[in-house]
Amino acid sequence: MANLNAILKNKMGLSAEQAKKSKVLASLSGSYRQNMKSIHYSQLVPNTNQFYTEKELEDLKIAGCWVHCRRKFDEALKAVPKAAQKESLSYLVIKQIQAVYREEDKLKDLKPKDRLRQRQVVIKPLVDALFAYLKSNERKVSTAKLKQAVTYALNQEKYLRVFLEDGEVPMDNNASERAIRGFCIGKKNWEMIDTINGATSSAIIYSIAETAKANNLKPYEYFEYLLTEIPAHMDDTDRTFLEDLLPWSPKLPEYIRKPKDR
Repeated sequence: MANLNAILKNKMGLSAEQAKKSKVLASLSGSYRQNMKSIHYSQLVPNTNQFYTEKELEDLKIAGCWVHCRRKFDEALKAVPKAAQKESLSYLVIKQIQAVYREEDKLKDLKPKDRLRQRQVVIKPLVDALFAYLKSNERKVSTAKLKQAVTYALNQEKYLRVFLEDGEVPMDNNASERAIRGFCIGKKNWEMIDTINGATSSAIIYSIAETAKANNLKPYEYFEYLLTEIPAHMDDTDRTFLEDLLPWSPKLPEYIRKPKDR
């Protein structure tokens, strides 16, 4: 683990201090367009906010999470007497969000370009109607929970609309949360990591492993391949070879790929 961390830090030219700062994201992203769920960014990088992120990392595209938005209305709905729930603003907003998800689910097998086109034609009008409804009813909010939910949704509108501009951006970060669930469940096992370098190494390893799995690679074989190939380039000044080692590179050998489902 430490050896891989040392190799990566050497090739990327990152110091331990840089790893603590949000600007490290820009250093790692290179020319790639990045998308990150804004709801979690401030948790990953303390004392930052969306304004700071956008100003400091201009190549970072922040997208809001619709699951977190809906969850706040779910919480507000629980505070409404059961007999009156179906007439409440919370319930009606949830139904509108469900309609958006229902249409989005129909697009899951489309290519990003086609998905974007359908989002603009079918889903954007639903999102427009939802925010128009929220704005027209903002002053009618009667409970603290509902006020919190409406305020959150309106403040996040810019970020919640990002998925309408890019066919590759999901509506929520459920996939990311599923990917880190194993790490969170096993967090008691990581208590022996009591140094910044150890935590950094752990984060690097887990990030690479989960990205490998997301790209249908065999994690063990992929790590083995990295640890074989990277040392062979330790004296190189040209780092472009790293592009061929990325989990989504078509130049990776077939033996580290999982068989495709038939």
